[in-house]
Amino acid sequence: MFGKPITCNVEGLKLDRFFKKDIPTMAEWISRPDVNRWIYIDHAFSEEIEEEWYNEVTKKELKYMWGIYYKDKFIGVASLIYLDPIKRNTEIGLIICDKDLHGKGIGTEVVRVLTDYAFNELNAECIYYMASVENQGSIKCAVKNDFIKCGEIPHAFYHYGKYYSMWFGYRLK
Repeated sequence: MFGKPITCNVEGLKLDRFFKKDIPTMAEWISRPDVNRWIYIDHAFSEEIEEEWYNEVTKKELKYMWGIYYKDKFIGVASLIYLDPIKRNTEIGLIICDKDLHGKGIGTEVVRVLTDYAFNELNAECIYYMASVENQGSIKCAVKNDFIKCGEIPHAFYHYGKYYSMWFGYRLK
């Protein structure tokens, strides 16, 4: 399921439908260790696997997904995962695959607009945020958007021969 397009405060940045035409780019990025190191995938992805993923997530009713576009270029994917209609909680997921754009405030802005969308459009009560403890850029995006650290899980995932701990945060409406 796709959320409605969102214009952001960063000039040239918008969240819009993740288009099938972007699957080859996503498959190439996800296959690169420098990109997939924070998303717990440690193998190459084919376009066919990416298309299966695309078809699966677009059917889900409890997930909202957007492509992240900067200056009309596809740079990543953002989502609100598994919005629970009774508890009214959700989780933010995002990956900016174009490493040249890391550290430019784009992730912080994407988290801001997803948070706003979850609270104001979907009536969420609580939003969760998870990131590898070593992914300080992602954690900064959450903290700058007033997410509160609620804990860490040591050795939460194993990736490329190493265990990583997971940072957990939340924000209430």
